Amino acid sequence: MKTHGSHLLLDVWLLEEAGPELVARIQNYVREHFTVVVEAEKRFEPFGITAVQILSESHFTIHTYPEHRYISMDLYICEMGIDMDRVRRELLALMKVDSSQASFHLRGHRAPAPEKDACL
Repeated sequence: MKTHGSHLLLDVWLLEEAGPELVARIQNYVREHFTVVVEAEKRFEPFGITAVQILSESHFTIHTYPEHRYISMDLYICEMGIDMDRVRRELLALMKVDSSQASFHLRGHRAPAPEKDACL
C-alpha cells in the first residue's frame, strides 16, 4: 500500500478573540488554497466552535477555546508537493498570535521493523 501525506498540527495562543470572525478568516484561507468538498460546524454554548472541512486532498479541522484565547488546527493533505511550513506561516499571518507550536508528520510511511531480540 502506497499512501503518502503530510499532517500539520498547530496550537495557537492568541492576542485576539478566538471567535467566529477568526474561524471564518481561516476557513476562507482553506477554501482559497484547497478543494473543499463538505463543511460542518458546531457552535458550543456559551462559546467555542469546532469546524471541519473535508477536502478532496483530505481534511482540515479547527477547535476554538475562547476562554483561553486558544485554537488548535489540524491539516492532513495527501499531496506530497504541498509546503506545509508555508501553509503554517500563512495561517498564522491571519491572526494576532501570542505564541504557537507546530508539529509536522509524514503519514503512510512505515518505519523499518525492529531487529528481532532488539529489546533483550
